[in-house]
Amino acid sequence: MVPDSFLDDLESAALAMEGMDEDRALAKPHLYNCLSLLHQALGTDSWVGLYIKKGDRLLLGPFQGTPACEVIPFNKGVVGACYTQQRVIAVEDVHQFPGYICCDEKAASEICVPLCEGDDVSAVLDIDLSYPHCFNEDEIALFLKVGAVLQRFI
Repeated sequence: MVPDSFLDDLESAALAMEGMDEDRALAKPHLYNCLSLLHQALGTDSWVGLYIKKGDRLLLGPFQGTPACEVIPFNKGVVGACYTQQRVIAVEDVHQFPGYICCDEKAASEICVPLCEGDDVSAVLDIDLSYPHCFNEDEIALFLKVGAVLQRFI
């Protein structure tokens, strides 16, 4: 079921995240709180997390939701494609995505946002929803805003 206040809750979460200070000692707690805000905005059936570049692969970082894949190779699944192509990838129905990696059988749609440090992708914000969803321009813009905030704390 699609939450009624999806966009409003997402806007509120993004505003709360933007207000977090730049204290580097709080970077990790800020990441956890940002992901918690995002998870609450999207509903408890969602999954939100970071995959962080380590060497030649993406490793699971902070997340909210069910247990997840711990390692994703570059260019594998939606997360790897987002990393390799360095662009947002929104998938309305994950079962139609070539090479989809199923970490949670409840996932139905997914959006991944690259977090960039200069020209390099340092991490990927991964969001799974338990229902098919066509991500609109306003939602994508908010996920990009959230990604920019998260990048400050990586």
